[in-house]
Amino acid sequence: MHHIRKLSLFSLLFLCSAFVFSVEPGQKNRQVLFLSSSPIMAGIILDGEPLTQTTPLIVEDIPAGEHTVKILKEGFKTQYLQFVIAKGEVKTVHIELEEDYFNLLSPDKENVIVGGNQLFRGEDAVRLPSGIYSFKHSRETLRISPVYPGQKIIHGLNISIPFMVLIGGLLTAQDLLSPEKPDRLFSPATWTTYGVTLGMLGLDIALNIGKKKYLDSFTVYSLKSEKSRYMTGEYYERAEELLSRGRLAEALTAYTVLVDNHKDTIYFPRALYKISRIHTITGAFNLATSELMLIAKKYPLPELYDRTCKSLADLYFRVGNYRESITWLNKMVFIDPLYLKEDIVQFKASILETWFKEERNILPENRELLGELLKAFESTVVDFADREDIATYRYTAALYLYKAGETEEAKEQLSEAYKAVDGEMPELKRKIEELTGQIESGGETR
Repeated sequence: MHHIRKLSLFSLLFLCSAFVFSVEPGQKNRQVLFLSSSPIMAGIILDGEPLTQTTPLIVEDIPAGEHTVKILKEGFKTQYLQFVIAKGEVKTVHIELEEDYFNLLSPDKENVIVGGNQLFRGEDAVRLPSGIYSFKHSRETLRISPVYPGQKIIHGLNISIPFMVLIGGLLTAQDLLSPEKPDRLFSPATWTTYGVTLGMLGLDIALNIGKKKYLDSFTVYSLKSEKSRYMTGEYYERAEELLSRGRLAEALTAYTVLVDNHKDTIYFPRALYKISRIHTITGAFNLATSELMLIAKKYPLPELYDRTCKSLADLYFRVGNYRESITWLNKMVFIDPLYLKEDIVQFKASILETWFKEERNILPENRELLGELLKAFESTVVDFADREDIATYRYTAALYLYKAGETEEAKEQLSEAYKAVDGEMPELKRKIEELTGQIESGGETR
């Protein structure tokens, strides 16, 4: 198998190009990190540096080696994690956040009173901060009262202080009626009792002040049933079922409810992606593009990222924006097994070829694009030489090599293409012979 030699023209064009392409798909030594959490929109501290972005997040070209991450979100316990990313690895790190509160669901017809005056209906999911509570149930009413963490100590003091006052009073009466020494008003035992009692009173006052602050800062609220995070899975499955039945309008409505009411759940970007697919099917390409752009830039879940990039490439190719189409193909990291580098490289080559056919003056004005086309075909004929249709790609590579003035490389590819072509491809064989003749005669390609 012959490989395409490195092209001096391509190298010069690629280095000097003002047209910046992203890293080539599947390029070696490129580390990519997908960092996600459930729920999403959590703060991130990566290797001690706070990031402005929230989860989910893609970090491209992260150094290989050991890293630490800290995930923070209000209402959830802070999570710490260490991980190692190898050279050239695309790594996924997902963290399930542990709630720092709990949700209470009660029968639909039951009233829930929290903290003495906050009334909720049974169909509401009541969110309570983690802590100690007392519950009292009577008929159709459930009363929930927060218990101050130091309440047991307060109860103990409420019993101990009166007892100590009584002991102090008895000792005082004894000292007054039968003093141990005339020169002392009270005995050491009496003074000790007074000191302990005053200390207990001070502790009791401090605890009661703390209790008041605790109860004043206590907050609880309800999650209406349509907004309950615990219902999002059911809503998503319902929308998926509608979509599978081809009921696009109803599915779109169901997904939209998820997007509008569940923005911090993992189902938000999933539903947004499905909405973009429905808009693509129904011809609302501008809406689909904006939705996919939002996912790629703000909600890059590993399961959606490659699909989103490919979908954006398809949409831009559909409307003739070939530059953006190639840009989004270059962003793919191939974490999704649905896509093969081989297929994407061929798609990229076909986009470039279509672009050049539609805009023939693009070559003299943007010769770096010719270098990019050669790069795409080089990857195809070198990495995927065993394909049944490799003859077609070798012929196309030869054609554009010839356009670039690299006649020897073009002749080499034509020779390999002629060997690979079979008897069922007479038209391709004719094109190969025709281009070979043009090269030999020094003629120009059309």
